[in-house]
Amino acid sequence: MSKFLNDKAGPVDANAMSSIPRVSRAHLPVDIDQGLIHHYTSRLCSLLLSRHAHPDYQRLFLQSSILPKLQLMVEPLLACASLDLSRQFPAYRPLALAYYAQAVTRTRNAIVQKNVQGTEDWLLFNVLHLNLFETWNSGATNEAADEPVMGGSEATTTAATTTTPAVLHIQGAAQILKLKLQTQGSPSSVHNTTSDMVVARIAAEAFVYHTVNWSVFHGNPIPTTTMPAAELWNGLQPYLDLCPFPNATEAESSPVLGVPWQLYRYLSDLALFFHQQQGMGSMDSTNGMHEILSLRDALEAWVMQHEAGQAQTPRSPLSPYRQRTRLFVLALRLLLLKLLHPAIATCDARVQDLVEEATQLIGGNDGGADVVLERTDFWPLLVVGSAVVDRAQVAVVRATLQTMAQTMHSVAFVKTRRALETIWARGEADCGRGGCDGLTMLLGGNGVPGLMQTAVAAGDMHVR
Repeated sequence: MSKFLNDKAGPVDANAMSSIPRVSRAHLPVDIDQGLIHHYTSRLCSLLLSRHAHPDYQRLFLQSSILPKLQLMVEPLLACASLDLSRQFPAYRPLALAYYAQAVTRTRNAIVQKNVQGTEDWLLFNVLHLNLFETWNSGATNEAADEPVMGGSEATTTAATTTTPAVLHIQGAAQILKLKLQTQGSPSSVHNTTSDMVVARIAAEAFVYHTVNWSVFHGNPIPTTTMPAAELWNGLQPYLDLCPFPNATEAESSPVLGVPWQLYRYLSDLALFFHQQQGMGSMDSTNGMHEILSLRDALEAWVMQHEAGQAQTPRSPLSPYRQRTRLFVLALRLLLLKLLHPAIATCDARVQDLVEEATQLIGGNDGGADVVLERTDFWPLLVVGSAVVDRAQVAVVRATLQTMAQTMHSVAFVKTRRALETIWARGEADCGRGGCDGLTMLLGGNGVPGLMQTAVAAGDMHVR
């Protein structure tokens, strides 16, 4: 094992040592712990990809992007592998922090000393892995702190989240993508092989995932001076539409998101609008409503087009994918309904019709195959869970979150669980008195910020 771990972390659990298999040193520097690399390639890589993605995504990603550039990427990979192991074996945590610090220093020096062009795929994946480390580490810190989800003003929220390492990593990834878009043009001109397309689509979807999930609680992390949102999405679209495997289904073609990427764009637009308007209380009644109506119309037009395109596809192999897509659409419709009608109550029939269908999907009781939720599909549960009024529905959402918690450690996931538990606890306390409305607690109203604005995790400002 690493000298750092043996010298600094104290006694190492024998199970931690024996649980990590050894691999060939063919691609490894002599001073690297082979077991950590094996842990990344055999466990973490599969966790980071959709369970329904084409199996060759992982194989080609490792063969064409990770192993050939291992000397350049090793610290971020080892940092993430060590941090994942530290949840079961705490002795790995100091090692994870050490690898992370080395990765940040090495990446910064490569950029400052101009040893990179700034468009390298390995550089982009390094930054994305550094962001992944931050979201996991913040999530673990927030879980351990066990602080209440509500705390601090909106101004505190903004100050706390615009200078954190995670958001700086997202902004760095955006800078790399911007430079790639400016210098490489259309992906078809530079991604001629299946391996090239695999790497490009994984990078694009991973960037979308991290950026949009951050935006749910904090708004767009990328300054418009770096790249306006519309310009970013327009630049990403050709990469998100790449099809490395011509015979793959739509579900198999998505390596990270596990649903059509357009749904993440609608969520991004809604989150950006919500945070720009500083919640429900100060929404401009004219311009705001026009923008929300435009988003609603765009979503419904996309749904009609997508469903028409799926009509000729056999149901069975795409059933989980289709049902996840429906769940995302229902969550977006709930957000739109509340934004269009701020005074609408959670118990309103229009809300509950959407909630009932969504909870049936979550629980696998819609008459079809059970939904195979991805471990990353937690933001729809945040929206749907905030609107449930029946204890049985609460139990369905809570059980699903508990299952996800076995492998999902990001700070956004921790915030989601805490926000929902806060809403459900308040609902139990106010049961029958009409004093609690879950969607209003989530989004805010009557001048009071909602949990999507005030849920600042202790992990966002953790000290290394």
